[in-house]
Amino acid sequence: MQSKRRILNRLITRIGLRKKETNLDLVTRIRHGGMMSENAYQLLMAAKAGDDHRVKVLLDIGGPDIVAAKNNALDLAAYHGHTRAVIILLEAGADPHNCNDEALRDSMKNGHTETARVLKEWMDKTRQRPSKHGPKLRP
Repeated sequence: MQSKRRILNRLITRIGLRKKETNLDLVTRIRHGGMMSENAYQLLMAAKAGDDHRVKVLLDIGGPDIVAAKNNALDLAAYHGHTRAVIILLEAGADPHNCNDEALRDSMKNGHTETARVLKEWMDKTRQRPSKHGPKLRP
């Protein structure tokens, strides 16, 4: 039976983890099967850091990998309380109902009331009036 360290080293080599990445970065890559594109990975890290400009630029680049990463980027932005990034992702079509409203639960759990308010408002309005991207919100 292989040791845990050996298995972890093989996994890190397989997914191409960078030396300075944190455990959250490792978990994020593993969650996505380790095969996400660099743009999708950068979107997740920009959302985590609250870098609104970089989130917008990466969403404008688009592509199937970016579309697939939007919901997880929303979860990361909400978890860290980055309200502007959350709004940008919602307007780009990220689903706030993903994983049983995980983004809303995480923002409330971490005390990010403004982010939770924006998510709740968005969710309430999209339930009343179904739309592809929901209503436009301003911070």
